[in-house]
Amino acid sequence: MFQMLQNNYAIESGGKTPSGDPAYRAIQGVRTKGWDAEVSGQITPAWQVQAGYSHSIARQDGKRVSTLTPANQFNLYTSYKLGGDLSGLTLGSGARWQDKTWGDVDLPAGGTTAHTVKDYWVLDAMARYEFSKQLSATLNIKNLMDKKYYTIFNWYGTYTWGEPRSVNISVTYKF
Repeated sequence: MFQMLQNNYAIESGGKTPSGDPAYRAIQGVRTKGWDAEVSGQITPAWQVQAGYSHSIARQDGKRVSTLTPANQFNLYTSYKLGGDLSGLTLGSGARWQDKTWGDVDLPAGGTTAHTVKDYWVLDAMARYEFSKQLSATLNIKNLMDKKYYTIFNWYGTYTWGEPRSVNISVTYKF
């Protein structure tokens, strides 16, 4: 559990800087309360699991001040080391979830509109092969299903697509 009191917390003022970017003003007395919980361990000698949940909200005088950051996030990852003829192979997968976010987006013709990003899940996968105690190779795939989602940027009054599927292959040699 945690609680943090912040002064000079930056929020958009609604105005623009001389270059046209959003202007900010400092507010006092922003209190962020939250908690994190994580559990990890081995179900069996070959099967590992990790799960985590985070809840955090920043408020001033009871009113939420940061709606572009999700209040709730969850993740669950697992891996299993195969045996027998496949004893060097470990397979894993995981899921990430984040709560909805929202904010005001600037309209090209002027003014703003409220915009909400719904909560979403993203799936990941992993495969690792250990050739020897020193040499291994790992394949990581983030956003396995290539889910289309987006996140809000209040800077420049727009939003951007979330990270698309990405594949990373690494080789590790331990001396």
